[in-house]
Amino acid sequence: MKTKQDMFHYFSRKYRLNLNEALLRMFFFAILFSIVSITPVGDFFDTHFARKIDFTLRTLLKKDPKLDPRIKVYSLEDFTVNKIQSPDLTAPQWVELLKDFAEERPKVILIDKIFSLYNEKELPSQEFVNRLQEISTKVPIYVGAFASEQNLSGREKLSYQKPEYSLKICLLR
Repeated sequence: MKTKQDMFHYFSRKYRLNLNEALLRMFFFAILFSIVSITPVGDFFDTHFARKIDFTLRTLLKKDPKLDPRIKVYSLEDFTVNKIQSPDLTAPQWVELLKDFAEERPKVILIDKIFSLYNEKELPSQEFVNRLQEISTKVPIYVGAFASEQNLSGREKLSYQKPEYSLKICLLR
């Protein structure tokens, strides 16, 4: 039976590598991958290859997370986006959707959306805010968002001088 040292000597002779050269190459590739990972090329690789491999392996290994059957997940898929001719709902459509959800009496409604990013033509009206507040008295509504010091991929940096970030709008929420 060969030892680890015998195996290293076999590969080092076969590929003519010494330990220092092997460590130097590993260090070079680690630095290269670190630099590429923070560039658009890294984002592309992550989105188109790494995540697909992760999900495929997770499925093959039967390690998919199991959702509680009481949790309902809804999304705007391509068919709906084509039907409504928009990648997002308007304020009245959101109110109607949330009203319908609230009628089913869930314990909570969680929305993965940043409502502070408004359509330029549609700033929230007081009626919109009042109707949302009325719905939220029946069912708590939580919206997910986070702040980041870095620019997010696919998002432009926000200018806080825009009217939708004014104190008046924030207080209406």
